[in-house]
Amino acid sequence: MILDTLSIPTGLNCDPGRLGQLLVNLVDNAITHGAKGEPVVVHIHTVGQSLVLSVHNRGVAIPEAVQPGLFHPFKRHEVGSRKDGLGLGLYIANEICAGHRGTLEVTSNDAHGTEFVATLPC
Repeated sequence: MILDTLSIPTGLNCDPGRLGQLLVNLVDNAITHGAKGEPVVVHIHTVGQSLVLSVHNRGVAIPEAVQPGLFHPFKRHEVGSRKDGLGLGLYIANEICAGHRGTLEVTSNDAHGTEFVATLPC
């Protein structure tokens, strides 16, 4: 189940195809690695002059030592990882953010779950 909250003003100047790919990659990652039966929560809104897109899931936390390498190509975390795929989804998501002069960050722990937040200037 995917729960979403969207609060986006009209007239944003962005590449909708790439932002769609960013969202698909993050949601796919959350579905793949999230706890079965728990929702994936998507929240898209603006803060000042930035578009903020967050994707949150419950599941096994990503160890802090692993988090910096998540955005490198061909990297997959062992806990909860699936066997298919090349390990490029988060790398591509990060590159899309960088191409829009934005950032992609992750927080993950047992109490909160895992959340990826993309912040892009509008």
